[in-house]
Amino acid sequence: SVLDAHRHKDMIKGEQIVICGGGLSGCDCALELAMEYGKKPVIVEMMDKLAPKMIMMNRASMQRMLKEQNIEVYTGCRVEKVEDGRVSILDKDNNRSTLRADTVISAFGMRSDNLLADALEKKYGWRVRTVGDCNQIGRVGLAIREGYFAGSTIDE
Repeated sequence: SVLDAHRHKDMIKGEQIVICGGGLSGCDCALELAMEYGKKPVIVEMMDKLAPKMIMMNRASMQRMLKEQNIEVYTGCRVEKVEDGRVSILDKDNNRSTLRADTVISAFGMRSDNLLADALEKKYGWRVRTVGDCNQIGRVGLAIREGYFAGSTIDE
């Protein structure tokens, strides 16, 4: 997974890395692998553009950096199968391509894990504030605002 790739670099073998998913996490992972570790990541994204929910200015910078790092990007393609060091992908017209992969990273998306927040809210009620990724993953500006408002309502 993309989280494993961030936490355990020793799990990433070889140079040819296929990242399945071109959202914020997948793009960030590709840039980190290329810039800091000299890998050659490829991003496969089912949507027509990368990180469609990303703030426009940030996405423009990210796309520039992906281009500068010569990171291959396949948009409008879905992963069909992964086997024997290869990732088979299909484009919108059902044309099949095969990508060589020493390591495959799943970055298909993430969901909030609210178990702890829900348990705390059940115990402490309205005093519990959830901010950041447990509300909406990847919205940094929103997390900052939520954190500000949570902090401004703390009882003394």
